[in-house]
Amino acid sequence: MADGETFEQECKAQFDPRKMEPIVRTIAAMANNRGGFIFIGIEDAECRVTGMPNTAFQDTDIARIVDRTKVLLTPTPVFYKEVIEVGGLLVGVIFVERQNVRPVIVCRDASGLEDGTILFRYSGQSGKIKFGDLLDILRDRDRAVQKDLLASASRLSEIGADRALIVDTDKGEVDAGSKRIVIDRSLADQLEFIREGEFQERDGAPTLRLVGDVHAVNRRGRVVERIEGQALDAETVLLAYLGRERVRSPTQYVCISAKVQRQWLPLFYFIELAAIDLKTAIKTFEETGAVYRLSKQRALERLKGQRSAFEQPVGASVAVVAAIVANDLDGLRGKFTDSEIARGIRGLPDGFQPVQQLFELLKDLYVESRKDPSLRSAVYRASARLDELER
Repeated sequence: MADGETFEQECKAQFDPRKMEPIVRTIAAMANNRGGFIFIGIEDAECRVTGMPNTAFQDTDIARIVDRTKVLLTPTPVFYKEVIEVGGLLVGVIFVERQNVRPVIVCRDASGLEDGTILFRYSGQSGKIKFGDLLDILRDRDRAVQKDLLASASRLSEIGADRALIVDTDKGEVDAGSKRIVIDRSLADQLEFIREGEFQERDGAPTLRLVGDVHAVNRRGRVVERIEGQALDAETVLLAYLGRERVRSPTQYVCISAKVQRQWLPLFYFIELAAIDLKTAIKTFEETGAVYRLSKQRALERLKGQRSAFEQPVGASVAVVAAIVANDLDGLRGKFTDSEIARGIRGLPDGFQPVQQLFELLKDLYVESRKDPSLRSAVYRASARLDELER
């Protein structure tokens, strides 16, 4: 890179998933300044592209990096992971967004990280923040808080305190006092309610929590249908697909791919359930607000046939593919590892018709992979491949 390491660029020769602290340190520093890019596979001395020496970066799910970041930093910065090709060499990229509410603070001691430290990105290095930069951050935060308070007070005065509701986005609750909240049927169809006690927070945007029951009403306020609470996330979509469930709002199961970090979610199965054509599905998905832009882009490429979960089988996965094509599934787990089976499914050729036993097999692999993030990622992509073959 001609510019070398700057305020917004950090170069690393390799990525070690067992030692993520240097990556986390840079993420914290960049989030507290202007954001930036961390490049893996570029020597930091001369900033020369050498390519990644192994597939550790590609094989590490972003959720694993996020989990480690959550443990070490508060609040958790927003960042994205990608792999690009430069001159025939693969380079890993982590894009870090500027934190909306600064500062990001180290909340636990680790290698190169000290509890309570605020890191800041300076030209070519990440270090402890200087007094002047910290003062600027705190002043910016105070100005933003005052601006929000004035705007809220002005709006409350216009509405009237007796007609206002209080929404607590931290607890995810709406305080209506003794008032009753009425939701029109057409609006209720577009909402997803999370019942209290049934939802475990995952990566993504905050979710309002449903305490009690919600009822759809007509214009006169008469209850016409009770709405069941549901928690829609990547795992729910995957298990619904593998379980061949006929879900109530299949279009939402397609659109969720724009709202979660997890990629390789099934799409075409739910499009068929929704009884809409691919063109309509693409239009609906394009109009969906993206929480994770990269996830939305990748899913859109899959819908348009520009991206596939297919992976050329090599090694043991070649034998897995042969066994599956021959419908020799009964002894598969006795002959191959779970990871080899998942990779083999990703290598199934076009024209192959998945059988029920394959869905059950992937579901078993997923359920048993709770402590193996790499296997879970492999199952997601294998499921996406089956979904493509069903088109």
